[in-house]
Amino acid sequence: MKQIELLHPELQEKCHQLLRLAKSKGYDLLVTQTLRTKKEQDDLYAQGRTKPGKIVTWVSYPMSLHCWGVAFDIAVLLSGKVTWDTQHYDRIGPLGESLGLEWGGRWTNFPDKPHFQLKGFEAKRLVDLYRSPEVFTSSYQEKEPQDKETLAKIIVGKIVIEGKIIDGETFAPVRKLAEALEKKVNWDQTSKTVTIE
Repeated sequence: MKQIELLHPELQEKCHQLLRLAKSKGYDLLVTQTLRTKKEQDDLYAQGRTKPGKIVTWVSYPMSLHCWGVAFDIAVLLSGKVTWDTQHYDRIGPLGESLGLEWGGRWTNFPDKPHFQLKGFEAKRLVDLYRSPEVFTSSYQEKEPQDKETLAKIIVGKIVIEGKIIDGETFAPVRKLAEALEKKVNWDQTSKTVTIE
């Protein structure tokens, strides 16, 4: 998928900042990948293995940070056409780094110059905490505004979590609450149930 709004909110802002910064330096960028579905990741992983083409990823679902909405890929446009000339990506990479992003062009094993991601996220840790990308992404994707809601603070030890009181009931983001309690989050797709254990 290519929609910037599917990314983690922090990464959405950094992605827009990179597009603006690159533009100020004379580069037009095209966002080519954001949140990646299981099918998209499976198809990419099959390429060069069970499907024709060269290998383009070393990780299967859900071990790519694209599956968790904390990574995106870009292409550089010259005169409206995509170029893969690495000299241009070598100029864009440091721009992303100046915004606090991790740039795949610095990786030694499998450099990925069009790739940027939020620092501090690891797929294995996300799997341990949330079990599935759906649980993680649902913790940050916007919900429809509720009626009669009031902001509230939920305090767990020394951690303060922003929550809401809606019709007399207190609500807190599951992801943040689980992290504060050092618990794991499970998601049951069939029953649409989140379990913290």
